[in-house]
Amino acid sequence: MAEVTTIEGKQVFLLVRKLSEATKTVGQIVPFQESLDFEIKTDDDTTTTKTGKVSKPTDPETEVKTKFIDNFSNIADQLYDSVLDGDILDVWIVNYQRKKGAKYFAWSMRGKVSEDSGSNDADDNSERELTFKITAGPKRGWTDITAETEAAMAYVFRGIGKIEGEAKNDGTDGGGLAWTAEDAGVGTLPEA
Repeated sequence: MAEVTTIEGKQVFLLVRKLSEATKTVGQIVPFQESLDFEIKTDDDTTTTKTGKVSKPTDPETEVKTKFIDNFSNIADQLYDSVLDGDILDVWIVNYQRKKGAKYFAWSMRGKVSEDSGSNDADDNSERELTFKITAGPKRGWTDITAETEAAMAYVFRGIGKIEGEAKNDGTDGGGLAWTAEDAGVGTLPEA
């Protein structure tokens, strides 16, 4: 059997944009995501006849749910606009692990926020949980992402040194070296 790569939840991100701003702005990552649920389901319409049941498949239904730490970002406010004003959103779920050339695997869809629930406990960060009602899609494909979005997705170890030139964001910036699986058990104790 060929090697199979598992998908890490921390590598899958939700991006959104108001449909009305599609000619003005790129999709924005929802900051401080804690969880992202993506469900596609279909049911059969069944009619009981005298000689048995007859089934007809229905169109798939899609639901997206996310939980994030509330914040003062443009996109967090636009999510409120969607539920309050009915603003339609472009919605993407991007898998940062899965690439084809320079593009990333993504689900693309359109819908609006149907539920936005906040919790504001005294001893914790404020959180919001959203449910999207998807009205178009989902469609699978490959997408570019902006450098800003890639930097948010690709947060990597960085050494303490000054970054010279353009940041590489590959784990070697600032004299750093990102941890790898081969590092387990490697190292020496400092001399006494």
